[in-house]
Amino acid sequence: MHIKKARLINVEGNDTAVLLLHSYTSHTRDMKALAESIHQTLGFTCFAPLYRGHGEEAEALIPFTIDNWWEDALESYKQLAKKYNQVFVIGLSVGGIFALKLAQ
Repeated sequence: MHIKKARLINVEGNDTAVLLLHSYTSHTRDMKALAESIHQTLGFTCFAPLYRGHGEEAEALIPFTIDNWWEDALESYKQLAKKYNQVFVIGLSVGGIFALKLAQ
């Protein structure tokens, strides 16, 4: 059985964006249905980054730390904030912690 490799999600919509941050040892596929629903219902742009080492074998996480994943989340937010009038953030588990940290 072939499983497609996880990758970031970028669904272009209007001038409002939603940053969707997945959990630890998870990946962007956990955010796909939510991104599609938000985009179809509200027309928002939806972006879900894939943190370094995620979406692969568990061993791929070893070289990275929570600080690396925070950098991935922060950089994604900064890029969206440059382009869109308003950016909402939704996070699951560690993604929720990152969302709260961004709100600070």
